[in-house]
Amino acid sequence: NTTLLRNAAGDPVLMVNIARDISERQASREELSRQLQRLQVLYDLSSALTETLNTDDIARTTYQQVEKVIPVDGFVIDLYDEEKNEIRRAFAMDLVKGLRAEIEVPRGPISLDRSVSTAEVISSRKPLLRLRSSSDQHVPLHPVARESKRASLMMVPMVSKQKTIGVLSVHSYEAEMYSQEHLTLLQSIAHLAGIAIEKAQLYQETIRKSLEIEARNKELDDFTYVVSHDLKEPLISVEGYAKMIRHEYQQLFDAGGREYLQAVVDSCSHMKRLIDDLLLLSRISKVTEQRST
Repeated sequence: NTTLLRNAAGDPVLMVNIARDISERQASREELSRQLQRLQVLYDLSSALTETLNTDDIARTTYQQVEKVIPVDGFVIDLYDEEKNEIRRAFAMDLVKGLRAEIEVPRGPISLDRSVSTAEVISSRKPLLRLRSSSDQHVPLHPVARESKRASLMMVPMVSKQKTIGVLSVHSYEAEMYSQEHLTLLQSIAHLAGIAIEKAQLYQETIRKSLEIEARNKELDDFTYVVSHDLKEPLISVEGYAKMIRHEYQQLFDAGGREYLQAVVDSCSHMKRLIDDLLLLSRISKVTEQRST
């Protein structure tokens, strides 16, 4: 800041120069800007994840938000099945000819190899940060999608309700790209993604069970119809023959015989009504279930 001082006659007599070091202030502003950006990313991610129940969309949206605040060459989400001790790759991005591109993931589950970092993160439920020095001669000059070639790697567990449901990992082929601050931010992102993925899985499981119940109800309806038809057919025959006998040969029976014959006809009619009532009851129960849902 430069100020020109003048005397009473208005002539310049002195120039005052004042210099202030604003490096700390500027650094604080930049840090505040970064924090605001990260909070905005977390807010945008939370808002976006509430609008979808598709695992692929959740993973893709998470990646799009991560790359806004973290240097990313590769991004992977692995889902974990605790009962079967298997993982299934849900989403992957990596460098292909110098450009980030979505990688086709293997179909079906993959047995968890204890030697890989994914198993370490799952078993410990702790985040992992691995950095190689820029002087490391083993760091390649070109990207190779193998864990041993990644110069900077972060992996965090996705935990929901005290249960590990997957692992989110990002990596860079450049050395020393990540810090503890990046790791903390990635943990917050993974937490939001984990909740959204679990909600999507529960929704898909509910849909699957609903379809199974619907299929079983149809099978039960078909079975009920067939059984009722098979039960009523002999009853109709017995009732028909009994009525024919009563009509054509009733003079051959005494009062007791005619009473017995009438009892056969009445019992057949009663049995048919019971079968019809059971069919009606099953239909009423089904309508009640549909209305309650």
